[in-house]
Amino acid sequence: MRRHLTVEEAEFALRRGGSVGVWLGPSEPVADGPTVAWVEIAPPDRHEHRVTVRWCRAMDAVEEPVTYDLLALPELGPDYDLEPWDPGFDSDVADGITRHQTLTAALDTLTAVDPKVPQRLVNLSVIHDEYGDWVRAGRPASNAR
Repeated sequence: MRRHLTVEEAEFALRRGGSVGVWLGPSEPVADGPTVAWVEIAPPDRHEHRVTVRWCRAMDAVEEPVTYDLLALPELGPDYDLEPWDPGFDSDVADGITRHQTLTAALDTLTAVDPKVPQRLVNLSVIHDEYGDWVRAGRPASNAR
């Protein structure tokens, strides 16, 4: 079964009120250990009518028991900056959130971080599968697919 969405399918999911996500892979480690990153793309809100991108970073679960549920990992708090993903839009990032007029504009920003983003869109409910695949592959240093 195909997991990844086309851009058109992601747009349809957002119009239906669903969120989509993109697994970005391993990110810069912190003093407490290795971290992983992903983004959640939420549908336009009723007031601003803008797509919201939430940049997420969490501690990787390298200790036993290993979890394959990305959304169960402890997210890093505001003490950690977004530098590992920041493609140069410092003033646009507030609390790990960027807002865009359209999904295409959001994808343009994400593509600056990883050119393969448009080919790796998934429904948010299955983003943990992306993390699980990476864990089962031995946690490779790159997120090449």
